[in-house]
Amino acid sequence: MKKIIIINDIAVFEPDKNRLISLKDYPERSITLHTPVSACLLLLLQHSHQPVTQKYLFNEVWEKNGVIVSTNAIYQSIALIRKSLRAVGLDEEIIITLPRIGFKAEADVKYFTFDEFTTAYSVQKVNASPVTIMSATVVGDNRSLTDYLHQYRRLPMIGVIIILLLTFYWSQQTKSFYTHYADIGNIHGYQVYSSWSGKEKSISMFNQFYIRHNLACPPGKAVYMTLNNTQSGTSILVCRDNIDSPQAKCKSLFFMEKYND
Repeated sequence: MKKIIIINDIAVFEPDKNRLISLKDYPERSITLHTPVSACLLLLLQHSHQPVTQKYLFNEVWEKNGVIVSTNAIYQSIALIRKSLRAVGLDEEIIITLPRIGFKAEADVKYFTFDEFTTAYSVQKVNASPVTIMSATVVGDNRSLTDYLHQYRRLPMIGVIIILLLTFYWSQQTKSFYTHYADIGNIHGYQVYSSWSGKEKSISMFNQFYIRHNLACPPGKAVYMTLNNTQSGTSILVCRDNIDSPQAKCKSLFFMEKYND
C-alpha cells in the first residue's frame, strides 16, 4: 500500500498520519493536519493537474461520513493546505482555485511505500516530532476518519469553522454567488466587492489584507471579501478578472483575527 507521497521533490505527505514534512528536514519535525484537511489534500494530489469540483470534495470528505458543513469549510481547508505547504518549503502556488468549479493541484507527485521511500531518499526510519497547525490532530492518534469527522460536526465552533452560511447549490447556479456583493469601490488599484454593505468595515479589513499579503504588486484586479461580524475570520478572493469571466483566475486567502494570521 502506498503511504508516502513526495510533492515536487520538496515535501513529504504521509496521508495515513495526516502530516506534511520538509524532505530536507525529514523526519525531525512535521506539520499535522485536521483529518478533513488531510483528506482534501490527498484527493487533490491524486488528481494532480485535473480539476476537482467542490461537489466531489463535499461527497468524498464530508457527506460520505454523514457530516453536513457549509461551502466555506472547503475554503478553510484549502487555506490551511496552502499554509502548511508553504511551511514545509513549497513557496510556489500548488493549489489553484478554479472559480465556480473547484480546485486543481499543479504538482509533481511520486508515490512510495515507506521502505521504498527510505531507500530512495536515504532517510532514517525514525518517528518525527509533530508541530501542530490550527489545533490539528496529534501524530500517532489511531482514531478513524469517521470519528474525527463526527467530532468536527459536534464541535462546529472549534477554531474558525463557519464564517458564513453558503448554499450547497452554488455550483449549480447560473449566476455567480458573488452577484449580490456590494461594490465598495476602487482601493489601491483593486475593484473591491464585499458581503457587507457597510464600506467602513470592508475598507478597514481590505487594508489589513493589503498590507499583510503584500498586494502592492497585484496578482489580480477584482477582490471579493466575505465578512461575518459574529465570527473571527474573513475570507477573500483575489481575481485577475471579474469572477464571472471564464478567464478569471483567483487566489483565495483567509485571515483569522483571533490569531492575527
